[in-house]
Amino acid sequence: MNETPHHKPEKKDTSGCFVLLCLLGFFAVFASVDAFFVYMAVSSHTGTIIEKSYEQGLEYNALLGEARDQKQLGLNTDVTFENGVITLKAQDKANRPLTDAIIVAKIIRPSHDGYDFTVPLSHVKNGTYIAQPKFPLNGQWHIQLDIKWHEKNHTGTDITTLPRLYQKSMTVNIKS
Repeated sequence: MNETPHHKPEKKDTSGCFVLLCLLGFFAVFASVDAFFVYMAVSSHTGTIIEKSYEQGLEYNALLGEARDQKQLGLNTDVTFENGVITLKAQDKANRPLTDAIIVAKIIRPSHDGYDFTVPLSHVKNGTYIAQPKFPLNGQWHIQLDIKWHEKNHTGTDITTLPRLYQKSMTVNIKS
């Protein structure tokens, strides 16, 4: 009879020291990757911080009321941004060119603080206003136009002048 020797598979010795080292190594790699992500998040993005956000939230209903009032003003506007020039054409509700307005463009960098600036628009002719802002960085910018003018109401011999405010917004992408 043939006897074949029975070989028992060798049992690997997994001592507690080896398991402990693997566990510590896993958590060390995990912690170092997390530390890298935290470092990149803090150093690469300044974030946009809104001051007094609670107060701004409380004023939201007033903002909605102003938006309804703005629709009732009846101002007709056409805003374009071409070749680095902001052009606004404005007419009152009687389709007369708006020639006595004060128009300021608030130019806002949504992704970074500290780059926002304002530029006044100059009246060229027949209710057309222009400005050519110099953008400090390439990328996306938000332009908000604040238009102030006086609307004259003629009632008999009395003339009353009511200050009006109208806002128009647009977003542009600047490339060099």
